[in-house]
Amino acid sequence: MISGDEMREAIRSSGARLATRPERMLEETSVAALRARQRAELRELVGRAIAAADGNKLRAARALGISRQGLYRILAELAGP
Repeated sequence: MISGDEMREAIRSSGARLATRPERMLEETSVAALRARQRAELRELVGRAIAAADGNKLRAARALGISRQGLYRILAELAGP
């Protein structure tokens, strides 16, 4: 069984490549483009957390530092238009 600390470290280490792309962020100047990028990053982060927790949404939510209900709200927002 993977511990919460191990899961957080796995998420952080796999997300390191996202934080090293400042040139891409500078290219996106419109608010709509920034919101779309934020949504994509959130989708990727949540997806990684759920995968690291073997589909267990409670463990994924804990690793992200949010409640299970909060995770479900994020999932609903990401599934929306």
